[in-house]
Amino acid sequence: MQRRSLFGHTQIINLIFVIYWLLIFEGALRKWVAPQFEEVLFFIRVPLTLVLYAVVFAGRQWPKANGPLLSAYLLAAAGAGLACAQLVVGDYDFRYMLLAGYGWLNYFFYIPLAFIIADRFSRDDVGRLVRHTLWIAVAAAPLVVAQYDKPAHAFINQGFGVNDEQLFYNLGSGYGMVRPFGFFSSTLGQQMFVASVMALVLALWLTPQKSRPVGGSLLLAGTLAGLVMLILSQSRGLFFNVGAMLLAAFVGGWVAGKQRILFRVVFLSATASCFGLVLWLFVFPEAFDAFSERVFGAWGVETYSFQFGIFGRAFYALYSFVDYLTDTPLIGHLLGLGGNAARQLSWVVLPQSAYHWMGPSGWGEEGWERHIIELGPLVGLVYIIFRLGLIVWLGRLVMRATRRSNDPMPVVLFGYVGTALLALQITGHGTVNGYTWMFFGFCLAAARLGCDHAGATPIHPRCVP
Repeated sequence: MQRRSLFGHTQIINLIFVIYWLLIFEGALRKWVAPQFEEVLFFIRVPLTLVLYAVVFAGRQWPKANGPLLSAYLLAAAGAGLACAQLVVGDYDFRYMLLAGYGWLNYFFYIPLAFIIADRFSRDDVGRLVRHTLWIAVAAAPLVVAQYDKPAHAFINQGFGVNDEQLFYNLGSGYGMVRPFGFFSSTLGQQMFVASVMALVLALWLTPQKSRPVGGSLLLAGTLAGLVMLILSQSRGLFFNVGAMLLAAFVGGWVAGKQRILFRVVFLSATASCFGLVLWLFVFPEAFDAFSERVFGAWGVETYSFQFGIFGRAFYALYSFVDYLTDTPLIGHLLGLGGNAARQLSWVVLPQSAYHWMGPSGWGEEGWERHIIELGPLVGLVYIIFRLGLIVWLGRLVMRATRRSNDPMPVVLFGYVGTALLALQITGHGTVNGYTWMFFGFCLAAARLGCDHAGATPIHPRCVP
């Protein structure tokens, strides 16, 4: 009895939520609470995740291996062996063991977390996730407005650091305006958060009122907060991500034959677009002008730089890795060398070929490129195939869940997670990595619950294609 109490469902779920809260508030801790410990706080989720793994394993509740999880185990073992070979062949000093270890964490460490979430989450836990996220969004929106109103060097944007290494610099946008970070320490982190908020509010609006886990007031407040943060983000990628969610919901409703979902997707798209445009033009007109200037400026640059202009840039992440296949050593350079941690560690010396990795922001921007650089052509291609395989596997499961139930949550979350798995920097940016794998788990849990609605059993037998 004591063992069941110590390793029960409540303890596991609480640990998952602590990790989720740290994913959101890690940046705030590093910027405003303890900037002198920002390098330590950068890794704060790792020990908590290890505790969760130990609790789940000791409680004999580790998720059963299926195709994707077994593939992840095999890739993790191959990645560990590859990192050891890279350290020896490259004659790196002992400090690079830390970099390689962190690189391995970004590639493999959080994948089991997704399947633990998928196994353990109940409908009440999904409702708790939704409520917490919307309340945090309501709190974040005023902060984002305040950041938007202040210059880039204000403490609300840069943090309380006492030297340059402890400050967080904003990428900026058109007309010298900032791109608000919210609680996060980077634009990408805020982008993942806002996209997750929009995914959840979209799923709620598509859900019949009696089945929603939140009241109407919180849903309206969360929707308004999400729209405000969306239009102040200055991020084209974020708008694309929201569009992908709407498209996923529409396709899911059409394939599943759910006329209610189809109608609501069209109605909500039109309503939210009109309301957001009015908000943009009349409440935050400077943000609209700045975003327009950024879009048209980028259009000119991308038309000059890419064969198909803005469309060529949009799909660049899916083919740019080919350029590295012949120039990269067979075993790659070093696991973690293409990630953000390498940029932040002053002692890291990049190879001569590193200038090929540089994008407009001064660092490689594409996720698939990093796999070739860090893992080498062979293992890198396998990892790319692994990402694509996860999308197909999860998509089939989500469609099956949508057919069996009236719950739109799985298909909307798939639009969010599928975009991240397809093109984002899931192994180079810690927050993107955390959001991808945690929401992979949330999406998988929602799909499992959708299948259970029709009497199926968790994750494997009939729920998995």
